[in-house]
Amino acid sequence: MKADFSLQQIVFYILQGKIEKSFQEQLDSLSLDQINEILEFGCKQNIAHILYYKFSSIYKKPHRLKNLLRQHYYSASISDLLLNKQIFELSSLLNSMDIEHLYLKGTHLKLDVYKNPLLRDMCDIDILIKDNERRKTLKAVEQLGYKCSINNISYAENILDRQYPPFKKANSFILDIQWKLTFEKKQQNINSIWERSKEILLDGIKVKVMSNEDLLLHSVVHKVDIDNFTFGIRLLYDISEILNNCSIDWKLVIELAVEKKEWNCVKSLYLALKTTELLLNNKKIPRWVLEKIEPEGYSKEIENSVRILILSSCNYSKKVSFFYRVIRGELKNKLLKRMFLPKKEMVLNYDFKYSPIKLAFFYIKRLSETIFIYTKVLWLIAIKSKTRENKDIVNSISILKNFLHKTDN
Repeated sequence: MKADFSLQQIVFYILQGKIEKSFQEQLDSLSLDQINEILEFGCKQNIAHILYYKFSSIYKKPHRLKNLLRQHYYSASISDLLLNKQIFELSSLLNSMDIEHLYLKGTHLKLDVYKNPLLRDMCDIDILIKDNERRKTLKAVEQLGYKCSINNISYAENILDRQYPPFKKANSFILDIQWKLTFEKKQQNINSIWERSKEILLDGIKVKVMSNEDLLLHSVVHKVDIDNFTFGIRLLYDISEILNNCSIDWKLVIELAVEKKEWNCVKSLYLALKTTELLLNNKKIPRWVLEKIEPEGYSKEIENSVRILILSSCNYSKKVSFFYRVIRGELKNKLLKRMFLPKKEMVLNYDFKYSPIKLAFFYIKRLSETIFIYTKVLWLIAIKSKTRENKDIVNSISILKNFLHKTDN
C-alpha cells in the first residue's frame, strides 16, 4: 500500500470521482470493519445512495462496499416514481385552476438540478403559492385527497403567517404549502423571487421553480444560517450539483446576497462555497467571487469548525446546537413564547375545541413535553460530555455562531 487514506478521505475521494492508483490500492485492502464503518458514515450522512452511484462509476471491479451500498440506491428508485406521479397530479390540477405554484428546495433540486434524480432523496414536497390564492389551493389539495395534519384548518388560517401545517395522503409524500419565505429575522422579497422564477417541463406539463441564483441562496440560508451545517455532506453535494449543472449569474448572486431586503447572507454564502470547494474539490466557483465576498475575520479556525460540524453525527450535532443556543440565551425569549403560546395557537397546535379546562391541560402537557425533551438532550450531552466529539462540536458551534452573528450579513 503506497498511501494511507482515512475513511473520511475515502468517502470524499469517491464523491469527487477520484481514481488514483494509490486510492485503488486502499480500496482493495479495506477490512470488513472499515467497510462497515464507511457504510455507517454514509447512512448517517444520508449519502449512501450517492456513494454507490459514484463508487460504481469509478471502480468497475466487484467490491463488498459496492454490494452493501447498492440497496440504498435502488430503494431510491421506488420513491422517485411515486414522487413524479404525485407532482404530476398536483401540478396538473393547480395549472387547470390557474393557481401559480413554485417548487422549492429538494423538490426543485430533484426536478431541475440533479442529472440523476435518484441521487436526491426526499421526505416531503415543498411548494410556494401566492397569498391571495390560499383558499383555491386548499380546495385543490383536498380534491386530490390530502388532509391537513390539524382538523380545524379554517381556524388556522387566521393565525398562520407563513405556511400551513403539513398535508398528508396515504402512500404519498407530505405536502408543505407556504406563501412566504421567512427565516427568523430574514424576510425575503417574495415578489422579486416570483419575478425571477423560471418554468420547466415535467412529463409535458409546465411547473415553476426558483431561478438558479435564488435556489443557491435559499439552500445557503436554510442549511447554513439556520441549521449551521448540521445537514452534513448532503448540503455540500446539493450546492456542488447546483454549481456543476446550472448556469449562475454571479453578479446577481452577490447582489442578492448583500441586499438586506433580499437574501442578506454573504457570510453564509462564502462558507458554503468555500467548504464545497475544499471538501468536494469543486472548481466551478470563480476565484473573483470568493475574493469579493470573503468576510473579515474568516480564518483557518472557522474553516476547521465548519468541517467538524459537517462530518459529525448529524442528529447529535443538531441537538447540541439547539441546546447551546438556549444556554447562551439566544433562544430564551423565543423558547418561552414557544412554551406558552397564545390561546389561538395552542388550539391550533393541539387541535382541540377550546375550553378553559382543556387549555390549562394542554399548557401542562406542553410544559411536561418541553422538560422531557430538554432532559433527554441534557442526558445525551452528559453521556458524551467527556468525549472529543462533544467538545469539538460545542466549540465549533460557538466559533461559527460568533462569526456569523458578529455583524449583520
